[in-house]
Amino acid sequence: MSSLARHIRKAALVLSYLTLLGSSLATGNAWAQPATVVVLGDSNASGSGVGRRAAFPAQLDAILHSRGHDVRVINAGVGWDTFERMLARLDASVPPGTSLVIVQGGYNDVVARTRPEAIVAAIDGILARLNARRIKAVLCGFFYPDWDAVGRSLSRRHHAIFVSGSACYDPDHRGPDGVHMAAAGHRVVAARLAPIVEQALFPRMGMTVYDRRHRSE
Repeated sequence: MSSLARHIRKAALVLSYLTLLGSSLATGNAWAQPATVVVLGDSNASGSGVGRRAAFPAQLDAILHSRGHDVRVINAGVGWDTFERMLARLDASVPPGTSLVIVQGGYNDVVARTRPEAIVAAIDGILARLNARRIKAVLCGFFYPDWDAVGRSLSRRHHAIFVSGSACYDPDHRGPDGVHMAAAGHRVVAARLAPIVEQALFPRMGMTVYDRRHRSE
């Protein structure tokens, strides 16, 4: 084969590769890594009473996969965690490359009688750090109107999504202790969070009826 022919063949191979790469990038399938979602929360997120496999992060992972999304949901729930503790472990719990963090908590702060200004500072710190890392955030409400107003304000400040407390906790399905959710409650929460995650990660899908009713930025 002549030198000219070899160069022509090499150029054709490179062009073919670039064409294939461009097509894959256009469809979003070029060696794509799964989108990582982290649930940063307390014992309800961790699955106290039901185990991690039945907890809503695992249920959410299953729902998203069943809908064809290449998403990995990490359960970063820790029992008795307050917002201040979540802030302290944020970088360790949220790995590089994370696409979205669901922030769930508040009950332990109430039990511990944490000063309101300390709670606000911790939530503000969590959302600010996630925003600085260009990670989308969903902040769960706390079932207290005054605190929900604070949550909405902080979410707007840091370009996060605020959702009602009922999106992240189902009081109608509680376990024997009356505090943590039963398995049915975790399934309900996962079903409610799935469209919110879809809208955040895949906005072209459009908002669902649940999103319009429960999302408040």
